[in-house]
This record gives sequence, structure tokens and C-alpha cells, in this order.
Amino acid sequence: MTKKFGLPILLTLLLLSGGLLYLHYRGNAEQSKSPPDNSGSPTVVTDNKSEKLVFKNYGQAPEFDSAATWLNSDPQSTAALKGKVVLVNFWTYSCIQCIHTIDQLNNWTKQYQTQGLVVIGVHTPEYAFEKVTDNLQTAVNRYHIAYPVVQDNSYSLWNAYNNQFWPATYLIDREGKIVFIHLGDGGTDLIDNAIHQLTSLSGGLAVASDPADELIKQSSQTIAFGSSKPDNLASTEKPTAAEQVYTFPEVLRRNSYALEGIWKLSDTKAALTQGYGRIRLNFSAAKVSLSAQSIKPVSLTITVDGKTETNLVVQDLKTYELFSAAAAGRHTLEIAVPQPGFEASSFIFN
Repeated sequence: MTKKFGLPILLTLLLLSGGLLYLHYRGNAEQSKSPPDNSGSPTVVTDNKSEKLVFKNYGQAPEFDSAATWLNSDPQSTAALKGKVVLVNFWTYSCIQCIHTIDQLNNWTKQYQTQGLVVIGVHTPEYAFEKVTDNLQTAVNRYHIAYPVVQDNSYSLWNAYNNQFWPATYLIDREGKIVFIHLGDGGTDLIDNAIHQLTSLSGGLAVASDPADELIKQSSQTIAFGSSKPDNLASTEKPTAAEQVYTFPEVLRRNSYALEGIWKLSDTKAALTQGYGRIRLNFSAAKVSLSAQSIKPVSLTITVDGKTETNLVVQDLKTYELFSAAAAGRHTLEIAVPQPGFEASSFIFN
């Protein structure tokens, strides 16, 4: 799939893109994501280690793949690690930013292991040669990695964490909840502070659930488009009634949507007004449908978790089913809209 932006929108996107972002994104060439506040990490005012962090509950950590190849360790399990603080680091050995984090991960392993910290490297390869265990073992030896590393060749952990970046750091508290996320290299003081506070506690954190997580527990919930529901939109730009260029954020928060392309928002809908556009949705549910219409028939390409599910023709205003699974789960859905005249009103979840 090739991005079909004309010159004006390309120039606008280049101006919006700002400086360099020191993390490695995995996706198609036309995709981009990243955190509105540089992570899904805790609300924090400063990196000063003396500051108390406010942690969030991102849900129970997924189980590790015991059938995968493990280096430096026997297979680990989330259930067996309960009572420990676990740092999960997604990396791949051809990513220079990932290599920059290894010394610090080794230091944390040595510094905090007696206080209950377990560091686990999840090696999710970008290229075919990185899937070869001997090549990975060579990299583990070369960089003197002192902590367990699991080969995530099938992307099972990558997808379970809904991850999109190398490197990416997830901290799991003693009760098995993900409570901290940091994307990219750097942030050493912030991560160290989080580890220090988590290992200083004998039990799990008293963290508030994300209200968006309630979506998975209730039926017939909706996420409405339009300027009257600005909190639902997670694009970099603020929603307005005027036609404007929208860009995807680097990371899309759970149970929200983002736009890319030239869209115009009314109170109750989002309309693609020029060229090619996309909608991205991060949701927790078993089924999702879309209330939408189009001035003339348009064939939408629906992709879920990076896999094309269907091509859906939309014209009349009605509810179109986008995705259905046997059980509720976390997913990222993307809608590619090839032509203007398409209007979206709401996502409906069951």
C-alpha cells in the first residue's frame, strides 16, 4: 500500500514532523506512530529520582512464550514471576538505539536483582537474518548481555503488548500489571526512578484503572467522530470545523482513533475532503462496526494488527461490520480510504 499524498500535503507533513525521533518504528513505509507525551508512561513532572511517579494500570502483562527459544535462561513465565518487578525490553540486534540500552539494562540487572527486579529482553527481529538463533547468540555474547533473552520470531509477544517500537520498555509490578511504558532510548533517569519505586514496594501498586478499559466490559459502546467529541481523537492536531491536514500520533492511546490526510470535522462526523486518507483505531473488544456513508461507492481496505482483513464497499449510511473475533482482545485497526467523499460517524463495539 503506497501513500497517495500530493505535494501540498507532503510539504505540510514535513513541516509538522519537526526534529528527529530516537526510536525505531516497525511497520509499512507509510506508517508512523508515537506517544503524544513521549510514551504511554506515567504522568510525571520531572525525571528527578526524588520525585514520586504516578503509575497507571495498563492491564495484566501477557504470558511469555514458553515454546520459544530462550537464551541465558530457562523459559520464564509471567505467572512464575509474580512477586517480582519485571522489566521487558523489546529490541533487535540491528537497531543501534537498542544496542545503546544494553549496558544500562545490565547495570539495572546487577543493581536491583536483590530487590526483586528481573530484566527480560524480547528479541523481535526486523530482518530474516535476525531470526537465526546462532546470530542472536553471537550478539548476546558480543554485547555481554547478562539477562534472559527470548526469541520472539513469531511476533507473539510484540502483538500481545501491542508494541510498535524498538527499543521499548515495559515495567510490570509485583502483581503482574503493566504500570509503566517508555518508548525509544534515553529516559534513563525516569526508568531508574520507576524501577527504584517499584522495587521499594513489597506488594503491587495501588493504581487506578484506565477508564477506557471499561469499554471491553460493556456492550454497545461507541467512539464518536466529530468536533463535539474531541477526547476521542488522538491525532497530533486538535479537531476543528475547518478542513485541515491530520497526522497519526507516534503512539495511539487505547480506545481512541486518529486521522491521517485532509479531513473536515463537523459536530458528529469526520469527512475526507481531499485525496487519500486513513483512520487508525486502538480498541479493546470482540467486535467493532462503523457507522459511515460515502457520496459515491468507496472500497475501504480494513487492516487489523497489520493483517488485511477485508475490502469493504461503503455508500449508504448504515452500520458496517469491520472486525469480529470469538473473544474480546486488544487490537489496532486501520481503514484506508482511497478517495474523498467518505464520512464516518462512529465506531460501535460489542
